[in-house]
Amino acid sequence: MLSCLRHLTWLTCMGLFACSLPSEDAALQFKGDTSGWRAHPCWVDVSQHTNAEVRCGYVSVPENRDNPNSRTIDIAVMHLRHPNSDSAEPIYYLPGGPGGSAFQGGGALYLSAWLSRRSELAKIKHDLVFLDYRGSGESLPTLDCPSLEAMSDDYASPRKREEAARRCASEAKEQEFELPAYNSRAIAADVMNVHQELGYQAPMILLGHSYGTLIAQYIMEMFPGAVSAALLDGLVVQGDAN
Repeated sequence: MLSCLRHLTWLTCMGLFACSLPSEDAALQFKGDTSGWRAHPCWVDVSQHTNAEVRCGYVSVPENRDNPNSRTIDIAVMHLRHPNSDSAEPIYYLPGGPGGSAFQGGGALYLSAWLSRRSELAKIKHDLVFLDYRGSGESLPTLDCPSLEAMSDDYASPRKREEAARRCASEAKEQEFELPAYNSRAIAADVMNVHQELGYQAPMILLGHSYGTLIAQYIMEMFPGAVSAALLDGLVVQGDAN
């Protein structure tokens, strides 16, 4: 395990926090309603960077986990199976944000750059899982706010940005989004759904960046024993973000 974490540090930035956690089999008995795996062409072509078996697709999860009759939403997932994996513990990359994407913009560049370190990746020998959070990136439906994204951070006043955000929230409600359901705890449960849908029985290893470190903390808090180790880059403390 420690060897795995040492190799991962070469692939991330400075300012890391790593921990190894005890396993509790009971935590892996979490059950959440999913609608299976739906294959989809990969959003980023990583074939030139890896010898792993790569598949992409969607895992459907409840939008509102407190409502048994909730509609489902789709979580975008890229799954890389290492050809010589010597461990059943997959590594999950949790992007920053909130709203950051593993498959779009800078996230796609980061993903390609990360996988291009083939010599280091060859030493890890773990499956890799990348995903986009609910409502963001390639996950469906998306909560994009074009009018807000079009504003320059340098010129748009806080008042105008707030007005744009409120308009987008109003439009999302008209489209029957349950906005309170798009939160960090729901995202943590989504990751557990993905983990089980991919067929893993063993705990996971988390690699969280910025906001992704908060998601990692919620996963460890909500599902004790489901995580064997975590590497947190740019730590966000619970209470600083929601």
